[in-house]
Amino acid sequence: MEDEREELEQQDDFVAEETLIDEHEVEEPATVEPVVVEPVVEDLTEEEEVKHEETKKTGFEGKDIQKSAQDSIEAIKNIFTKPIDAIKEFVTDNNLIAGIIMILVTCITAGIFRIAFLKRAYDGVSKYYKPEYLKEFFTTAGDGLLKYAVLAGVAYLIVTKLFKGKGTIKQMIALVGISLSLVIIGNLVCSILIFIDEDFITNIISYIDMFATIFSVLIIYEGIKHISEVDKNKLFLTVATLSIIGTACVDIIHKIFD
Repeated sequence: MEDEREELEQQDDFVAEETLIDEHEVEEPATVEPVVVEPVVEDLTEEEEVKHEETKKTGFEGKDIQKSAQDSIEAIKNIFTKPIDAIKEFVTDNNLIAGIIMILVTCITAGIFRIAFLKRAYDGVSKYYKPEYLKEFFTTAGDGLLKYAVLAGVAYLIVTKLFKGKGTIKQMIALVGISLSLVIIGNLVCSILIFIDEDFITNIISYIDMFATIFSVLIIYEGIKHISEVDKNKLFLTVATLSIIGTACVDIIHKIFD
């Protein structure tokens, strides 16, 4: 009996050991949660925050100006090959700087043409009068800048207030800018042609000026059609009103400053 009891106890101990081994083998390893590393964000100084906010609002940053200049060049290229697409892509709030660049370049080329005209008219002809070229350049450029700024403002008021259309002042500045594409080229070409001593050159310069003006009006028409959502039956009236009121405002300003 004692032998049987000892044998049973040994069997119980053996079963207990196997149970402990099984439980140890079944035990799952502890789960290690992944560590998420938070990106380190440097605190901006008050001055840097102000500059950052101003850059977001205006876009006047080195890269933006460079890209806007490239966009202006692309717009001038595309206005001849695919004008409708070029206008739609350019007339946005994002192209405010590009529009301003094109307006400034137009004013500069107008000043260059003014100098070329005066040199052709007076050099070697009159010994008693010599134009003040620098003054004439800045006067012409400033006059153009004022004229195009007034045109953009009048366009915004007429489209959004008078005809209840859509559009922002930034879009109108961009529209005025791209409408001057041919004017820029025309000013440069005419600045060279004017030195050719032939009578028919005067007529060619007049034709170039006329063509550039008509082309600008057509671009403005297409741009307003794209951004304003004005009734298509009122588009002609919108552009005609803009042309008349814009010209009248420019003339009034000229008389005030003259």
